[in-house]
Amino acid sequence: MTYVFINPVTDRMISPEKLEQKLRSHNMHRVYCRENWSKRVLEEYSKVLMTTDRTVLDMRCPMAVNFVRTLNLEAVSEAPVLPILLHCAEELSQRKDLQYGQIVITTPCRALVEQGNKLGLDRTTFVTAKEFLADIGYNSATPITRSPIPPGFYDPLSVSVVSATGEKEIAKEAVNLSKGIRLFEMLFCFGGCHNGDGI
Repeated sequence: MTYVFINPVTDRMISPEKLEQKLRSHNMHRVYCRENWSKRVLEEYSKVLMTTDRTVLDMRCPMAVNFVRTLNLEAVSEAPVLPILLHCAEELSQRKDLQYGQIVITTPCRALVEQGNKLGLDRTTFVTAKEFLADIGYNSATPITRSPIPPGFYDPLSVSVVSATGEKEIAKEAVNLSKGIRLFEMLFCFGGCHNGDGI
């Protein structure tokens, strides 16, 4: 049996019924996380903010992180927190009810595939949604125009946050970060996480 975790961006592009038919025909079963990893990751950032007075970088989007690193900013601190999708994969790879099958994690971009596969999780492989859907013959995915992961993730923390999406906006905001900004939220796809190179 192969277990498949569909990332939230891809989930908005598909028909659950059609996907289920395709998965069954390939001896695959869709799985979900039991833990609320969005909430847990938010709690981790809250802890990180208590350890530094620098602006903490949002680490959820590898493309954005890699881009900001090229800017050589001095007054920022990288949070030692994995993207939410990678936490999901860690949970699934350790679950006893899934221990006898392979696990496939779909991602909206190649950068998350690379970061996820570097973890070397047991029986777990990250693939782009585009590749996965093509492999199972699902050809009716509909691109989304509105991100299911827009800016605003850190609003519940009630700290000063600057949000930016898209390369130009990230670059502009990054060089203008002031000392009072506690968190720099950044997603490489303009408008939030959606329609990346893995979609």
